[in-house]
Amino acid sequence: MNKEIVELVAERIEKGKETYPDTIPKEDERDFLHEALEEALDMCVYLAGEILRMKELKKKMNASVLIGKDY
Repeated sequence: MNKEIVELVAERIEKGKETYPDTIPKEDERDFLHEALEEALDMCVYLAGEILRMKELKKKMNASVLIGKDY
């Protein structure tokens, strides 16, 4: 699993090069902490949305599939 995680990170870095062709320079004036917070909040929205989608699918299938804890 660790190899797959490393591959996902590498893919993300390559995708980021489309926007930032080089490494992030030290002179970059963006607020990385604030940007990280915004990304984390977006992730929470996506995760919650996927959990709701899975719960709806579980209801439709009337299955006893566990989705982590029973949210």
